Amino acid sequence: MLQRAAIVWINPVAFTTSIWALRLGDSGAAALPFMGVAVLSFGLLMGQLAGKALRLSRESGTVFSLSVAMTNIGNIGALAAFFILGEKGFALIPFYKVFEEVWYYGVCFPFAARAGKNTGPARKLRDILRDPFLFMSLLAIGLGLALNFSGLPRPALFKPLNSILVPLSTLLLLLSVGLKIPERRHSIPRPTLTAFFLIKLLVIPMFSLLAAWVLGLAAMPDPTAFHLTILLSLMPTAFISLIPPTLYGLDFGLSFGIWIISNLTLAGTLPFLWILLT
Repeated sequence: MLQRAAIVWINPVAFTTSIWALRLGDSGAAALPFMGVAVLSFGLLMGQLAGKALRLSRESGTVFSLSVAMTNIGNIGALAAFFILGEKGFALIPFYKVFEEVWYYGVCFPFAARAGKNTGPARKLRDILRDPFLFMSLLAIGLGLALNFSGLPRPALFKPLNSILVPLSTLLLLLSVGLKIPERRHSIPRPTLTAFFLIKLLVIPMFSLLAAWVLGLAAMPDPTAFHLTILLSLMPTAFISLIPPTLYGLDFGLSFGIWIISNLTLAGTLPFLWILLT
């Protein structure tokens, strides 16, 4: 209920009204969907290669790969973008994550199912497109673009309203995560943890910089989109990474351990991003 309230109702309002005031011509919005899916794909590839190098079992290697690939873009990433890059950076989030749901449900979940003990329910493309989370995200983009192109001025009240809605959405999602924390803990082998940190905090950010340069974001007059790619490349593992291990009978302890440690890195990455990007 908390997740649905945040993702289906609160976030779309904030995204729509932010896109409404966005200057699209020099924003880099057109390149961001390809940037987002490229970084997510690269993360899954690096996770697989590291899992093989570490000689992890098929189950643990799959969990490790998903923990690397599934990044918190729309919640923690959106909140960080709002406070560090302002409403302009926040408005670009839906463009970056436009293929995120299709990637997760169309690629990551089937990837987990192949290694799982439980087959779980298969999701067809039409089921993915009917997902309310994806639908409302696409609706927010479409409505925001329509209002932007209409030439109608955005009422002034939406800027202070978004400063309330964005933190509220993240708070609701964090509460929902807290309700799902398991009682038992799981220790992570040091080589596995080291490999995870190297990929998430070094390799993926370097790839993001290269991809942003190839797509022309680094050379744009407005640096917001380029700064957003740097910011999102350092975001932690997403909560959705905990769902495939539960659904397909994989190593949930490893998944949860990586997720909680990854999110603890925000204590260092957020101050670094604040100094770097402001």
